[in-house]
Amino acid sequence: MRGIELQYGSLYVARGESTEITSYDDDGYVLGERASIRRRDWLLVDDVTVTFAYLGDITAPGITRRWRHLDEVNYRQVQVSRQLATRGGASFDVTRVSGVTTVRPAAYVKIPESRVVDQVRVEVYRRLQVNGAAGFAVSGDKQVAKRLRATVGYADIDPRYGGLNGDRYLRGKRFFLTLAVPVTSALTASWFSTHAVGANPMLANHVRNDVVVAYNLVPALKKTGWF
Repeated sequence: MRGIELQYGSLYVARGESTEITSYDDDGYVLGERASIRRRDWLLVDDVTVTFAYLGDITAPGITRRWRHLDEVNYRQVQVSRQLATRGGASFDVTRVSGVTTVRPAAYVKIPESRVVDQVRVEVYRRLQVNGAAGFAVSGDKQVAKRLRATVGYADIDPRYGGLNGDRYLRGKRFFLTLAVPVTSALTASWFSTHAVGANPMLANHVRNDVVVAYNLVPALKKTGWF
C-alpha cells in the first residue's frame, strides 16, 4: 500500500532530524520490527515511525550473533516528522530504552537570503527520569565558495549520556567544524575537527581531527545500465 513500510530484522536507528550528536551513532543498529506511515493526507505529517526492538550487543554488529534477541524488546520508539515546505523540517521523537524515556525534538531551517549561514539546525534531548540529563547541539551550514561547504556548531552532551552517540562527539561541551570539497560528482574530500571547551568530565577526545575521502559508487553503477 502506498506510503506504508514494514521492516523486520537488523535495522538502522531512525533519527528524524536529529543527528548522531544527540541521538545514536550513524552506524548504530537495533534488532526487531518497524512500521512507517508516510501519508500526509491521512495524518497531516510526513512520517510516523514506530519501532519495537532490542538495543544491545554493541560489539557484535554481525546479525548472525544477535538472532537470539529477536523475541526481546528493550527499545521502543515513536517518531513524527514533518517537512516545512521548502524552508526546512522538524521531528519529535520519544524513545524508551530499558525503562528510561528520552525525548528528542529537532529542526532545521533554510535561510538562503542570509549572508552568514544557508541553514541552521537545532536538536535537543532530555531523559525524563534523570535530573539534569539533557543536552543540545546547534550548527550552521554555509557554501563558502563554489567548491567548499562549511559546517560549524556547538554541542553540549551530559556526562551520563552513555557513549552510543557519534564517537566524534561523545559527551561534554565542544565546538566542531567540517569542511567538505566535492572533487568530482562521486568523490568528496572533507576535514572534521572538534575541540572541547569549558568544564567537562573526563573525556576520551578533547581534540580530534579527521580527514576523510568518500567515493559514492551509485552514480558509476547507474551509468553501466545494470541498475
